[in-house]
Amino acid sequence: MLRRRLAPLLGALFFGTALVLLHRELRSFHYRDILLILRELPGDRLLLALGCTAAAYLATTGYDTRAVRWLGRPVSYPRTAFAAFASTAVSNTLGMPLLTGMPLRARLYTGWGLSAVDIGRLVLFGFVTFWLGFSTLAGAAFLSDPIALPARLGLPVATVRPLGLLFAALVAAYLALVLFLRRPLVLQGIETRLPSFPVALGQIAVSSLDWAFAGAVLYSLLPPSWDLPFLHFLAVFLFAQVAGLVSNVP
Repeated sequence: MLRRRLAPLLGALFFGTALVLLHRELRSFHYRDILLILRELPGDRLLLALGCTAAAYLATTGYDTRAVRWLGRPVSYPRTAFAAFASTAVSNTLGMPLLTGMPLRARLYTGWGLSAVDIGRLVLFGFVTFWLGFSTLAGAAFLSDPIALPARLGLPVATVRPLGLLFAALVAAYLALVLFLRRPLVLQGIETRLPSFPVALGQIAVSSLDWAFAGAVLYSLLPPSWDLPFLHFLAVFLFAQVAGLVSNVP
């Protein structure tokens, strides 16, 4: 009874927090400046960026869809797609997914009959899927096009090749666990089983598409004079994500 009474209040609190964060993020922008920038972009590149954005968000719906199938819960695709789209859009816009996207996802799935344990497993599945795709794509990009690192960064390596090997090893280790580990895992007090090998491959495919289309959005908006191969750009884009994560700078 108490939970039912508090649920609307928590929903309003999260919504209000999201509005405050959105206002803080966008207060330095003016819509006229945004329109001016859009008008300067070639029409075909803008359409390509919009198409890649739509494709990236479509790919993110696979996170929740595969998660509920793995859990064995009867949640329809329109619902999982809406939950994935809404939570991803909020997290990408406001940042801090633990305070924005995750509570929104939990609120939606609670209303659709999932328990707190199920939601915890679903969030964990999505987290692993997200980084599986990143590691796969980064491993392939860093090994195929090992971009040089600036000396001023003070890193012990000259290129991203060692990072590529590390990411590739992480993906290989996960697939090995999926194939050979039979007992359940306990993470943060939540007991969960590893997915099957086909499900793991689906995780990699979905997240890799998400990251590739996200990079393609920015790539399509580069000036035409920047004649960069997409693979080279992707390596730079993914390394920037690593640098942002390590330095805590967007």
